[in-house]
Amino acid sequence: EIAGFDAWLSVDGTRYEVGSTVNSIATEDVGPQSVSVHVVVPPLTGPSGIPAELSGRLLRADGGEWVPVGEAFEAGTHEIPLDEPGAYRVEVRATGAHLAPYLAEFTDKIAGTSFPWIMSNAFRWNLDSAAD
Repeated sequence: EIAGFDAWLSVDGTRYEVGSTVNSIATEDVGPQSVSVHVVVPPLTGPSGIPAELSGRLLRADGGEWVPVGEAFEAGTHEIPLDEPGAYRVEVRATGAHLAPYLAEFTDKIAGTSFPWIMSNAFRWNLDSAAD
């Protein structure tokens, strides 16, 4: 059972925590590196046992905005391969559906609305070309 949120950057099997900056060097002698973001998203359940609808995304900084990368994901453990250096963060949104029994007249307005639940700090992966 998943107990809490976690996210990390993995470069060739080495784990780097949120907030890390990883500098890699690309050379003709070194093949492509294995770089991915790992995300663990716990389920979110209200006091009545109703689960929230979750939607997570990996985001990449691009020109001052955060652009989604890859497919959206739900609660669970996920590995998202990266093919482009940059700054990345994870965002998980939740609907208010898990609170429906407690919302009274606000149920229609809030239960189906998506709200930010988790927003991680960024990881940075820099790739430099080695001079021959």
